[in-house]
Amino acid sequence: THFDLLLDRPEAVDALEQTILQLAVRGLLVPQDPQDEPASELLKKIRAEKDKLIAAGKIKRDKTLPPIEEAEQPFALPQGWEWVRMGLLGKAFDYGTSQKSVDDSSAVPVLRMGNIQNGRVVMNNLKYLVDREGDLPGLLLKKDDLLFNRTNSYELVGKTGLFEGFHRDVTFASYLIRVKLMKGLVSPQYVDMYMNSRDCRVNEIEPDLTQQTGQANYNGTKLKSIRIPLPPVAEQSRIVTRVAQLRRLCADLRQRMSASQATQAQLA
Repeated sequence: THFDLLLDRPEAVDALEQTILQLAVRGLLVPQDPQDEPASELLKKIRAEKDKLIAAGKIKRDKTLPPIEEAEQPFALPQGWEWVRMGLLGKAFDYGTSQKSVDDSSAVPVLRMGNIQNGRVVMNNLKYLVDREGDLPGLLLKKDDLLFNRTNSYELVGKTGLFEGFHRDVTFASYLIRVKLMKGLVSPQYVDMYMNSRDCRVNEIEPDLTQQTGQANYNGTKLKSIRIPLPPVAEQSRIVTRVAQLRRLCADLRQRMSASQATQAQLA
């Protein structure tokens, strides 16, 4: 109710939003329910579902990822949570098209790194693709795909956005990696939230960045190795709902600030 009295600058709201994400991914934002099926059981279901998809020839077998030893865990988790590597949660990790984009809006929209903003994919300033090399339909996006920015300036590599669907086919450029998660077993909104948290940035992204000629890079192999704090599936849902509520509050605070600044300018 009174956040607007405490926060009087846009960067203070940004800090509040990041604090919300920190609390969420550490299990401190919503209460745990002892009746929830623990994440250890969820991981068994994910493994079983992946084995079915592999047997059916729908996905390739994963390379074995190293276990996360206790000494490697960045912070303690609540009861029922598990540390897991991103590679186990995703069924496909794909690099985008390297074909040259065009300005012909009748072609297929191609998303670039500027289309990832604040954890979401935004459909503005679009370029387009005339598919001359047969990348499509394999690189067409589906709702709830994650897009990870693998090449950019140091501070922007690692930005992740959730594709929420569009009224026409959409693809993505080569400096993005698409992650298709085990839908129904893992919340894409929760994973997107963690990927944009300060914990992920400091513990997983920055230590493995490589820099060349002013650009930083992060490849798909490193992406699969990222450690993720995984809550029970029911708690994932509660966290996503609560964060959405608090983000709406942050958006309202930004709007109020903007209106207040406009009023001050008029008075001046």
